[in-house]
Amino acid sequence: MGILDLVKDGVKLAQASDNIPFIKYMDELRDKANEFREKTNDMRDIIFDLKEKSREKDEEIKQLKERLNPKKTLIKEGDFYYETDDQGKAIGDKYCSHCYQDEGICYFLSIVHHYKVDCKRCSNTFEVPRPEVQVKAIPTSHFWGDDR
Repeated sequence: MGILDLVKDGVKLAQASDNIPFIKYMDELRDKANEFREKTNDMRDIIFDLKEKSREKDEEIKQLKERLNPKKTLIKEGDFYYETDDQGKAIGDKYCSHCYQDEGICYFLSIVHHYKVDCKRCSNTFEVPRPEVQVKAIPTSHFWGDDR
């Protein structure tokens, strides 16, 4: 039975000649109104707590994004992004180009194999260029001790 139904019943009882049921009805209506007020206060407190938790989570997300994407200058060399030193040269470890280009997030790559790196965030694997090796011819005199 809702509050509106109780009020309608109260009007009917007030119109009746006997006022004793009306007094009981008004007591019941007052009790329902007090119960409604208490529940409303409880709900207001819950909403306030949820808003506070939401603000805390928003601040935490902001801090985590700043940690993932700090204010640094990056330069692209090949398939990777690197931090730059004061002269603008690439230094440090490689950042995932997909994460940085798509979402602006700086995420370090992990070594999978000698010439492969992996991004744990987006699951992309990249091949690292192999260093060029220069082979010098050694004169045979070096081995044999004579000039052949």
